[in-house]
Amino acid sequence: MKETHINFQMGELSEKQGQLAQACQYYKRFYLCARVLNDDIGSTLALNRLAVVFFNRKKYDLSYMYHGKHAQLADDNDKFVAIYNAGISSRLLGQYHQAAIEF
Repeated sequence: MKETHINFQMGELSEKQGQLAQACQYYKRFYLCARVLNDDIGSTLALNRLAVVFFNRKKYDLSYMYHGKHAQLADDNDKFVAIYNAGISSRLLGQYHQAAIEF
């Protein structure tokens, strides 16, 4: 549990400092720890953070993929955010029809 929290906090810190590649590594470890603990809320949070960081790194294909994974695990309240953000990534990938569906 402690490792899970540390990885999340280090991911946040790295993200705030603009060290986005490092943030991705911490969030990936956070995701793996959350899955081992069967923590669905932590898992969805990790997927969301990974999607946002990849978006900020202009890796829209990876951002889209992680938003999709987030949408699959998210509850009804979070699903909207994941699908909407996937639409933004789709649009930036030039997939306008898919973006319109997601919006």
